[in-house]
Amino acid sequence: MVVIGDSFVESVGLALVFGREIRFPIKDMDLAPSCEALCYTLADYCRDSGRAFSAGETVAWASSVLRFDALDAEILCAAALDLEADVFRNELDDLLESWQQQQNICRQNSSLYVQTAIASMAVVSPDVLEGVRIREAVRYPFAGENCGWWFLGESFSGDFANMKVAHVGHVLRSDRRIRSYLGLEPGFAVQPSDGKIWFEAEAAARGPI
Repeated sequence: MVVIGDSFVESVGLALVFGREIRFPIKDMDLAPSCEALCYTLADYCRDSGRAFSAGETVAWASSVLRFDALDAEILCAAALDLEADVFRNELDDLLESWQQQQNICRQNSSLYVQTAIASMAVVSPDVLEGVRIREAVRYPFAGENCGWWFLGESFSGDFANMKVAHVGHVLRSDRRIRSYLGLEPGFAVQPSDGKIWFEAEAAARGPI
């Protein structure tokens, strides 16, 4: 169960088991359905795992991060990472909009939703790390801390020997446009400049990287 207030969605019933409810603050109440889905998903996780989130704990979500802060003795309040400012804010609008966009793009392209964690590692051409926008991105099967994404910048020379490894968060600071596509499963490729998306069977068939 959830309750929807004027500027938040809050779980109902978690306190009976774990001692605290979770509140999810939002400004745009049009995002309430997505916020409600997030609330149910995390509440189900608590019930299934038999553990509650603790104050200060973080969770990767929609290529961003949620943090749970103690509002009082009975409520944890979710905050979302503002990547550009590198601070947590007590409103989830940006995270929820990104989650919606990622899910919509996956649905429109018949892709499974495979989250890209912001702390995971990607392969990037050097120019992307210097602030050049991404020309093309391809996701390969992955394992461990890798997310499978390869990001090629607009001035990439074609020399794959010079490719670097970087955190996804670093890439997002360089080119935020790519965030909407990060839920696509391995095998998909993207041109963020025009939103072109296609599937590469050869990429999907490769072993994990």
